[in-house]
Amino acid sequence: MKRLAVINEPNAVNSRQNTQKLKVLSDQLGFDVISLEYNLGADDRADPAEIPIKIAEAKALGADALYVGSSSFNLENRGSYTEAAISENLPVFSAYEQMVRDGLALMSVSNSYKNVGKLAATQAYEILFKAQSPGKLSVKALERFSVLINMQAAKQLSLYPPLSIISIAKIVR
Repeated sequence: MKRLAVINEPNAVNSRQNTQKLKVLSDQLGFDVISLEYNLGADDRADPAEIPIKIAEAKALGADALYVGSSSFNLENRGSYTEAAISENLPVFSAYEQMVRDGLALMSVSNSYKNVGKLAATQAYEILFKAQSPGKLSVKALERFSVLINMQAAKQLSLYPPLSIISIAKIVR
């Protein structure tokens, strides 16, 4: 992979920050990031009808794959997003497990909401029962991730993951 595309809503601050982090990583690892944004309508929301247009634009700009790292819009519209990507022969890699399980994203490296909830509960416990100030708690992150592979997407893309990945991944479909 030489060119990875990211498509976000312009008003999604977290998405923009994650894309900047991805660009730093791309410099270190030697690939390009194509950063595209949806247009916003009068209601300050992106239109799902624009998804295939932006994915086709990413393909025209030379994208080899798409990455969904932080985008509630793309997650909400995972079916149309991943179907449009498949139609452009672009694999989707995501930080969202649901894009693999409920869509046609090829792969995710993610945490289940259950584990994220447990982490949030331990932080809430510190605040509510141990009288810790939220501002004084350390920022916590989960250290274990799950790799999911959607074999239906792999088949449609003719992109079969290597055995070294399959041996550690959860296979979906």
